Amino acid sequence: MPILFEGLDLSDLDLMTIRDLARYGTEPDDDYFIGMLGLMFSALGEGSLCVSLNRDCLHEIGLKTADPAVVNLVTEFIRRLDEGRYDNLIDRTGNGDFKPMVIDGTTGRRLLYFQKFHYHERRLKQRLESFLSLRGDRKLPDETILAVIDELYREGAVIRKGAGGDPIVRDPFQVDAIRAALTTSLLVVSGGPGTGKTSMLVNILRALVRTGTDPGAVEWIHLAQASGLPQPHRQLFIRRAASHTGRCDRR
Repeated sequence: MPILFEGLDLSDLDLMTIRDLARYGTEPDDDYFIGMLGLMFSALGEGSLCVSLNRDCLHEIGLKTADPAVVNLVTEFIRRLDEGRYDNLIDRTGNGDFKPMVIDGTTGRRLLYFQKFHYHERRLKQRLESFLSLRGDRKLPDETILAVIDELYREGAVIRKGAGGDPIVRDPFQVDAIRAALTTSLLVVSGGPGTGKTSMLVNILRALVRTGTDPGAVEWIHLAQASGLPQPHRQLFIRRAASHTGRCDRR
């Protein structure tokens, strides 16, 4: 087990949590349960809230850790799990019993979560579904939307960037996002660094103003981010760009 943990690069806090959870089990020295906890904390460190209990994923985990025993370890964990040996720690019923860990099978796969992450993921899903169920009162004809988008990219109004003031390119994917923002209550846009998400956000604000949104509504816009420009700098950029290139007020 120590060899596995060295490959997973776990923190001291991870190791202490693993120790404490193992003590609550029926077998405090259960290497299979302890090993699975290590894999779960490793998955968290890589950005995944759960571990999928299927053989393809287990093989991938084994390759990542460079330890051929990992797949066998987790396979034995699954066998013990199915026997009910971890029922005091893992909720397999889906009834919402408060236990440190949860098996979720709603997607057709068995996904193993820490309870708190499972709870918050479900809560986020419910909130997103609630937003998606909203029916907006903005019913804009296609010709109006196209005219607004054309206005955003005309010579005198287009967003410019860099020392030379070069105009941004009329990217078809960004145009689709602006169109969607004008016709839906919730929009999710994903893109890597430098793909133009901030410029697109400015254009969405400008498009909203041009189609009837109160310019003062910019005060109600909130930004949250994990990396990139510090939030105050990004807010300042958005407000300056929106006010300098369209009819959005300067507040």
